[in-house]
Amino acid sequence: MLLAANFGDAKAQEIIERQYSKESLADAYFQLGEKYFDQKEFQTAILYYSNVLYSYPESCASLLQRGKSYLKIKDKENACVDIEKAMNLNNENAQRLYKNQCK
Repeated sequence: MLLAANFGDAKAQEIIERQYSKESLADAYFQLGEKYFDQKEFQTAILYYSNVLYSYPESCASLLQRGKSYLKIKDKENACVDIEKAMNLNNENAQRLYKNQCK
């Protein structure tokens, strides 16, 4: 489920996967997520963080940022799921956020 697949372009996904390593794609997707988060385009940020999590489901930073994005769009249920996962990976910021937003 790379970003190209999110937009229904299987051929683009195939080309991307052949040319870039999983790690470099994940880093690029995370940086794009951060860009869109900063621009307050939270739905788009969620897509990019989700792409990181597809390859790295225990990416603490992506879980936390996607959780924050969900909070921004008032989707507390999904936010708390992600924040709790990050918290269970011993992320202190996630622990504080969970205590303040999800309890």
